[in-house]
Amino acid sequence: MTDTKPFELSGADGKLIRGDRFEGEGRQILFITGLLSKRWGNKSRALAQWCGERHWGFCCFDFRGNGDSEGDFKDYTLCNWLEDIWAVVRTLDQGPPLTIVGSSLGGWLAWLVAQETQVVKDLLLIAPAFNMMRGGQAGLAGTKAGLVSQGLDALR
Repeated sequence: MTDTKPFELSGADGKLIRGDRFEGEGRQILFITGLLSKRWGNKSRALAQWCGERHWGFCCFDFRGNGDSEGDFKDYTLCNWLEDIWAVVRTLDQGPPLTIVGSSLGGWLAWLVAQETQVVKDLLLIAPAFNMMRGGQAGLAGTKAGLVSQGLDALR
């Protein structure tokens, strides 16, 4: 796997968001984990290796209150974790086209972020937790998230 560089970003409460990334060409992938998952689980390791083989950039992070990031889990809400994603996206917005891959709760949060910015070129959701909000799937028709079931092969 390509050597990653750690980064730290300050959250709105001053607590650090910690992550890792490596730069690449042509595309960059931001992996957003599910609830209580840490940034270097099996999915992110496999995705980072896949990106490295293609010379694409890769980034993953732990939400505040989880993993290596600062804070206590009980002190954060979904809105705080959206803030964390936005902080990371802002560090990636000047690079190659950005694809967000979100897993479970991270998939739902990724979908929310992608609806609000043109920075996200593609969106791949793995078992997104749309049931976190009643009726969440109704908003998928006609969005970037509506056609992601084709998997990573669609990104080539």
